[in-house]
Amino acid sequence: MISESDYLNGSTLWDSIFNFGSSKLIEIYQERIEIKRPDADAGVGELLNGAIHGLLELQNKSDRRQKTLEMLERDIIAQIRNGDLSAYGYQEPRKIEDSPIKIPIDIFLSGEIGWSNSELKSKSLEFSGIRLLSDSEPEITKKIEYAGIPKSGNLAHSKKSNKLNLSELNPDQYIDEKQASELLGVAVKTLQGYRVRGGGPEFSKFGAKMVRYQVAVLMRWAESQKKKSTSC
Repeated sequence: MISESDYLNGSTLWDSIFNFGSSKLIEIYQERIEIKRPDADAGVGELLNGAIHGLLELQNKSDRRQKTLEMLERDIIAQIRNGDLSAYGYQEPRKIEDSPIKIPIDIFLSGEIGWSNSELKSKSLEFSGIRLLSDSEPEITKKIEYAGIPKSGNLAHSKKSNKLNLSELNPDQYIDEKQASELLGVAVKTLQGYRVRGGGPEFSKFGAKMVRYQVAVLMRWAESQKKKSTSC
């Protein structure tokens, strides 16, 4: 059995790809797919060849992206197999009073995984609302310490305190804007303003609305903001 708060702190299957997957593979997956536009003065033959070349290039990049996504999915499955990640979800048919349960590794690995909708089908069993939780504390090469933020704990609020508790975070981990704002000690609206005006930490965007920040990037940006006087 797992508490509702711990369950909600987990990552959906799709989010887990970018929260726990290889940072190098994520960078490859995020590469923009663009087609080089032909010269406006080009002849019909050149335009046709350019269009064909562009379509082939687009298909190749699209195939590469799909293969990278499959590699990321295998990376997550390997972490589940090794016990670094645990899967929790609701067994179907679900009742109102049901609580999320831990899904045995063998069932997860032998089932049909729905990454986009966090579902799993394995023989006669079916689970929904699946979230992955890390079973091991990630190692970090650099301690982070900002005013008002303690050094120990995790990315969740303590029931006894309103302060954010932080443990040793994985520099490659991606977190949402709320967690990023708490890590930096700034308002969410401040980060949103930076994304419009520029000048803030770099961020990644998955799909139309999902914004994520990498912990290492946030740390480097925070270090770059240090000043020796108010005139700087």
